[in-house]
This record gives sequence, C-alpha cells and structure tokens, in this order.
Amino acid sequence: MPDKVDVHLSWAAYEEEKGQTEQARVILENLQKKHPELMSVNLRRINLERRAGNVEQVHELYKSCISKAKSPSAKA
Repeated sequence: MPDKVDVHLSWAAYEEEKGQTEQARVILENLQKKHPELMSVNLRRINLERRAGNVEQVHELYKSCISKAKSPSAKA
C-alpha cells in the first residue's frame, strides 16, 4: 500500500479530522518525499498548514510549489 497516494491523502485527512495535525503533517511530508512531482500532494500540505495557522510555512510551501510548477516534469 505504500504507493497508493489516494489512500495516504485520505489517511492524512482522517488524522487531521481527529485533531492529530502533526500525524497528518508527517503522512503528507512522507508522501511529498515519495511523489515530489504531484502538485495535488503539495497543495494538500499547503492547505493543512494554512488550517493549522502556520503562515510562514504556507508561504515557503507556495514558493516551492510555484517553482516546481515551472518545471516541465510537474503533474497534477
């Protein structure tokens, strides 16, 4: 199951819903490392940090996401 992106995204959402923001963050960070080309994973992480109130982290993640989007290997 390590390659099932949708399952991991659902798992992260579940953990966040339970109030386990740190666990959700770890799941999304690991998913980003495994699939850095997937913008949907990056955007999920940005939204998690936004909901958690981590404005500086949101800015850094957006900058990273924008720079990756400019590369020809970016996927939705």
